Amino acid sequence: MLNPTWLARATAVTLVALAVFAIARVRREPSAPVAATHASVAVLIFDEADSASTGYNTGLAEAIVASTASAGGKHVEVQGPGTTAAFDGNKTPIDTIARALRVTHVLTGTVRRATDGVHVYAQLVRVSDRRHIWTARLKDTLPADGMRADIGEQIGRGAVQAIIAPK
Repeated sequence: MLNPTWLARATAVTLVALAVFAIARVRREPSAPVAATHASVAVLIFDEADSASTGYNTGLAEAIVASTASAGGKHVEVQGPGTTAAFDGNKTPIDTIARALRVTHVLTGTVRRATDGVHVYAQLVRVSDRRHIWTARLKDTLPADGMRADIGEQIGRGAVQAIIAPK
């Protein structure tokens, strides 16, 4: 016959183990993106399609942040390279980045050096449904080592327009 004390201890150990398992499982499961009361965007430093684009990307990201913050005014909160640097060069999923930074949109892209200048491809992702709501393909005819405020201005204003007044 089973000892009642032993049975009570075994039951207690089992319940504690189940509780620990349940807590660990909840912590591992991704949570839904943070609901924001206003629009927000994280501007990632654009990927380099080749090593010749190095240096251009950081200047471009800073120009995009300045333009986005100016065009968005009080309607769009902007997080730039200072807060997004942890995600540079890795393949972190957009929803993970958005959850970590508490933003509703992520702006990313690629810079590619070509014989006729620098080609910039930008894309704005709305995190709630992971849809690309705006894209741009722009060309800069200056060498890749110069920061291009006009390209950043076009990307920033286009992204803000897509966030504030979606089609």
